[in-house]
Amino acid sequence: MSTYSGNIENEDLDFASIVYNYDWSSTLLGPMESWDISLKNAVNLCLQSTFPIAIAIFPCWIHVHNKAWKQLLKRKHPHVIGMVSKDIFPEAYEIFASGYESVRITGKGTFKTDQLLELQRDGYTEETYFNYAYNPIFKSDGSVCAIFILAQETTQNVLNIRRLKTLSELSRRISG
Repeated sequence: MSTYSGNIENEDLDFASIVYNYDWSSTLLGPMESWDISLKNAVNLCLQSTFPIAIAIFPCWIHVHNKAWKQLLKRKHPHVIGMVSKDIFPEAYEIFASGYESVRITGKGTFKTDQLLELQRDGYTEETYFNYAYNPIFKSDGSVCAIFILAQETTQNVLNIRRLKTLSELSRRISG
């Protein structure tokens, strides 16, 4: 499965090649060829999408993401492919892991809006906000083998609303 013949643009194909040619045998997952077909299909879908998508793979939540996820990772992209989630954002791992485990145990997806996460993406801690959905990826035997993560950063929207409220309150007080 180290090559893909689907319709991915050249720049995206280069990134997809990084994922497909990663030495997955150096992880607990083993070589990609040995993965369950549903997980391989989810990775293909992830890599073809233009929307930011990542996959956290059980048992230790190993990370795979698409090129669009770069905007959420900033300087950490693409170096986190194949890393466990705990090592990518240790400052927020407890939040991620509890969500992953909930989806894994229940087999039901979850959605959060404007979730505050204090992340270190560019060498300092940032106040960031995200809308994200966690969805189970089921193996052929019906068990959850991974979490399909769709995410959109909403930091600028949250901060703009906060600024507008502050300006509105200031305006109201000045006119009073």
